[in-house]
Amino acid sequence: MSLHPGGQAARFRESLRHEIEARLGNAPPEDFTAFVDAFFRDFPVEEIADREIRDVYACTYLLWQTFAAPRNGENRAAIINPEVDAHGFASHHSLVAVAAKDRPFLVESLRLAFDRFDVRIELLHSAVLESRRDGEGRVESLRPALGDGAEACAPGHHRESIVYFEIQRHASEPDLRSLEERLDAVMADVALAVDDFDAMRSRAEELLDGLEKRPPDCIAEDETLEAAAFLRWMLDDHFTFLGVTEVTSDLRDGARALREEPDRRLGLLKKHDRSRPVEWLHEMNPRAASLWLEPRLLGFAKSSVRSTVHRNVYSDYITVKQFDADGQVCREVRFLGLFTSPVYNQRPSRIPIVRRKLEAVLRDGGVDPQSHRGRSLEHILESHPRDELFLTPVSTLTRIVKGIMNLQGRRQVRLFVRRDDYGRFFSCLVYVPRDLYHTELRQRASSILADAFGSRDIEFTTHFSDSVLARTHFVIQVDPMREIEFDPKEIEARIVEATRTWEQHLEAALAESFGAERGAALAHSYGEAFSASYRAEVEPRTAVRDIQTMEELQQAGEIGLAFFREIEAPENRLRFKLFQRDGTTALSDVIPILENLGVRVIGEHPYPVRTREGVRVAIHDFELEYELAKRVDLAEVKTRFPEAFRHI
Repeated sequence: MSLHPGGQAARFRESLRHEIEARLGNAPPEDFTAFVDAFFRDFPVEEIADREIRDVYACTYLLWQTFAAPRNGENRAAIINPEVDAHGFASHHSLVAVAAKDRPFLVESLRLAFDRFDVRIELLHSAVLESRRDGEGRVESLRPALGDGAEACAPGHHRESIVYFEIQRHASEPDLRSLEERLDAVMADVALAVDDFDAMRSRAEELLDGLEKRPPDCIAEDETLEAAAFLRWMLDDHFTFLGVTEVTSDLRDGARALREEPDRRLGLLKKHDRSRPVEWLHEMNPRAASLWLEPRLLGFAKSSVRSTVHRNVYSDYITVKQFDADGQVCREVRFLGLFTSPVYNQRPSRIPIVRRKLEAVLRDGGVDPQSHRGRSLEHILESHPRDELFLTPVSTLTRIVKGIMNLQGRRQVRLFVRRDDYGRFFSCLVYVPRDLYHTELRQRASSILADAFGSRDIEFTTHFSDSVLARTHFVIQVDPMREIEFDPKEIEARIVEATRTWEQHLEAALAESFGAERGAALAHSYGEAFSASYRAEVEPRTAVRDIQTMEELQQAGEIGLAFFREIEAPENRLRFKLFQRDGTTALSDVIPILENLGVRVIGEHPYPVRTREGVRVAIHDFELEYELAKRVDLAEVKTRFPEAFRHI
């Protein structure tokens, strides 16, 4: 029996119940029944409305087998390509079943794993159950989860998730096993991050308590107060902790050594394996070395590795320094994680540390906050990428936002470049007129930036507002040990060139050929005269030559001819264009004439043209091959062909 699109969830469950009884008898195992009820409680039935109920049953039973398999707390991922002989049903997709301890971020992290490896998801559903297992991991009791969190579980029960994906089919067995390993790795990362979350949060609370009770003598009081305010803000659900590590510093034979403390690692950084337990400051990237020595309580940076948990973005580092009696940095606590989504909607003036930067930018910009210019600058800062407000030094931020302010209301292309303090990334803000923005332009700009900086990886975010400009923020990963020389104006000029439309190139070419006044008039007439196929296939400079020919046609029916050879073409080939004003020429009239002249037509492209004044011209672009000789004398052809076409 098939499920019908108009059927309701109750009808579906009834059909499935009948199928289960037909297969397992009138008293199917209670645990299996509880599993089915929990899994299909919120299932989007319309997604499988056209499937046979017996296939749904077979798939559900496979999921149950994955979930019910003996497990002592470990996660399990299974991927199969179902076949009728082996599984009782077939599918065009590969099926993925994940059974795991229920944890935050599990489902979205698994989904992102497929996205990261360009695996298309066709169907996704998950459910949470409460289970009790015996000493060997076998299910003894099962029921749908009630409420949120482990505290809502029945005594002796634990919350478990079953996550089901249908993905594009992978026929290769090694590919399936590799994908299973990737999913296992993601689940292990989720476990590390979630299980250590409270410990990581406690580490931040300890640092906050230390700042409030034992503020460092070498740091100004207002900076200490602001750092403490930031840590309180961070702990107020504004940061998702994924890892913590600590690095200590001491002098050895006059050189400063940095050493990570393995037993202080938490979360994802537990798997951080350093090949060098000690790192010498003088051997580090000069930027990173100077930042370590800087007497500043808090630091912000981006990890060079994308997060495998929660969001597929570069993780954030928040560093908190501690100082010895001489005011030297002796320890740095590094928190790895992600700012939570509310941060990206929160006003920057409400975020500690960032609000001080905003005040400094307004002050250094020399503007009155209450003036029109001051309010414009404040608006730019409010809409600036949040990550950039954390990461950008005040002097650089002032330069960039003042440049953006000078753009207001002007349809210009501008590029603003910043290299991060550790040399791992370039941050590039590209502004273009929003009516010129399209995906292809963004891809061109991305290619230009990747080429300019020798990119290893690049991501982008595009922002539209009520401004006449669209903003794309590119983050480009680079080798931090490589010195990169670049000219922002040269890169900007390349992006400007990429934004220019075919019509703009035509206008420039006409001005160059005919002078500014005559070129502008011709651009007005012919700017929108050509078809999309013409613009796609003909260069603007070639179009100038065609316009010149069309301008010579004064009367209806009058024809024009043009001959040329492309530089890479054999010497017995040439191109021939036939122009006719206010009329069309039948190919059946043209081709015999060409053949009588000893040429063979290899290809023909028709292009209709209509000027702003309503003049119509038909262009036929022929590719010809001269059959009587290996070399064609263009001068001779230009003499013979006009006479042959005089009476068309």
